[in-house]
Amino acid sequence: MEQFDKRLRVLLAERGWTQSKLANTTGIDKSEISRYCKGATRPKLENLRRLADALSVAIVALEPSLDVSSLPPPPHEIGEAIHPSINANSALESKVIALLRSMSHDEQLDLLVYVARRYGPKPDSPEAPPDVSG
Repeated sequence: MEQFDKRLRVLLAERGWTQSKLANTTGIDKSEISRYCKGATRPKLENLRRLADALSVAIVALEPSLDVSSLPPPPHEIGEAIHPSINANSALESKVIALLRSMSHDEQLDLLVYVARRYGPKPDSPEAPPDVSG
């Protein structure tokens, strides 16, 4: 199976991109991009998403062994999970997305659990979702 670092270098070469351009596009530190390209380290999910978005490829194009069906939604999809009335043209959505992007994955999940508990159906109501927080 082709290694992550090789796939990343091929995608950069196909686009004529430098590691610096990828770093600027993704917001990932150039030294981290360099470590990815050398195979010294692999990105965490958040950075893997940033790389895939910047390179306009699916996450599995970079990491074919990843089971994407079990991944949580990316931050730009979490706005709807918080409240269905948040739409793509909403100033509130932009603020929510900016806040979520500044948070780690664990912080995002904590926030969603908090919002669900605070504003969702009460535990004794028939439409209450099951508790999956562990």
